[in-house]
Formats: sequence, structure tokens, C-alpha cells
Amino acid sequence: MRTVASKALGVYSVGKLAAGTYYATAKADGYRSGAVAEVTVKGLSLIGVANVGATKQTDLTGTVVGDSNGNGVRDSGEGLLGGKTLIFVDVLATQKAIADGSLASIDVGAAVGAALGGSLDLSDAIRFRTTTAGQPITFSDVPEGA
Repeated sequence: MRTVASKALGVYSVGKLAAGTYYATAKADGYRSGAVAEVTVKGLSLIGVANVGATKQTDLTGTVVGDSNGNGVRDSGEGLLGGKTLIFVDVLATQKAIADGSLASIDVGAAVGAALGGSLDLSDAIRFRTTTAGQPITFSDVPEGA
């Protein structure tokens, strides 16, 4: 296994590879990738291409406010609430998790009950976070478009 750094456009080089099949992955701050690209090197091949998909990600932070007048804005006298559970559902990741069966072994009802008042991640698809003493909640590594 070798680790190499790419140039600004993602171009990289690895020297002295024997002919054969290799697998490339990518890692970059602010991106998530579980993709693996297969690259075959033949004889004196000087160029191989590995396209590794990645999704831009960010952190999502929210606060729970006692919106007494229901206007959707935190007004004077409306404080932050603690002990409230927020549920973040990434619909695309949930569809994928259902399709690939990764949620099949989870008793979702029991998991939801256990998550209330705490934190729980059902794969990257469904995430539960509970406020503490009116503090903001952060969902980390949220993919762009979620």
C-alpha cells in the first residue's frame, strides 16, 4: 500500500509499479468517499486513470428555541430549549441503506426509543441528537445535497 498526495487538480503519480491491478481511494478535507477505483497497469504503461467519486460534506448546526408566538424567529424572551431531540434524515442515504439492507438488522422502533434523550446514528442515514441545557446541536459530516 502506498499513500501519495495529488496536485491541485487531483493529478497524482506513483512510480515503479509492477504490471497488475491496483485499487485507488481518495481522501480530502471536507469530502467523503467510500469509492474504490480499479486501475490496471500493463507492461510499460505510463498513464493510468482512477476516477474516485467524492461528496462534499459540511457540519450542520441547529438550536431549538421556545417559539411562543409561532413566528419562526427567536424573539426577546424566547429561550433555548434543552432536552429536545432533533432527527436528521438524509433521504438519499436512507433509500440507499434500505436498498443495500444495512438497516435490516436494526429494530428501528427500539433504536428510536433509545435515541430520545441521547444521540444515535443509524448508518449515515438517520441521526438523532438531543439538546443539553439549551446548547446548539451539530450533525457532523453532512453530505452536500442532503
